[in-house]
Amino acid sequence: MPILFDNTKNKVKEKTDFAKSHVRTNNFADRDKSSEETKKVLSTLIHTTCEPIFKTKTVFPFTLFPDEVIVDREKISIVTKVFFSSERIQSVMFNNISDLYVDTNLFFGALKIIDKYFVQNVVTVRYLPKEDAVKIRKIIQGFIVVQKEEIDVSRVPDKELLPYIEEIGSAH
Repeated sequence: MPILFDNTKNKVKEKTDFAKSHVRTNNFADRDKSSEETKKVLSTLIHTTCEPIFKTKTVFPFTLFPDEVIVDREKISIVTKVFFSSERIQSVMFNNISDLYVDTNLFFGALKIIDKYFVQNVVTVRYLPKEDAVKIRKIIQGFIVVQKEEIDVSRVPDKELLPYIEEIGSAH
């Protein structure tokens, strides 16, 4: 911890530099500039993460109120319909997925996601179309690999990105 009442020139200079680096600027031009940059980054983030890459629903006769699975670039969201106009939305970020299972039979697939922070809370979606369940697994696995390798795919359009992500996901 620096001594506050030290008369040496070096100590005073160090304290002044420290104070300047930790004090907010009063220059309004700098604030406006940084807020504009922040708005641009937020806008880009909204457009790249909020648009769904893939959506599917559970099959109607087997679930009275069909659930929906939505995959975007950062997470998977499961919308569970409980009754008319009531739903529960549960999202799991790709980097929080510790395990992912897809169980298939002749017609349907079941998706099981285990969040590494909520191991007791397994997210399960049953009665998905078989092809959709397999495709979701490939997409999620692909995004997990891309994030682990720290590849920036934010500038690649969704339609061009999806085949690459599925290919990466099917290889792992």
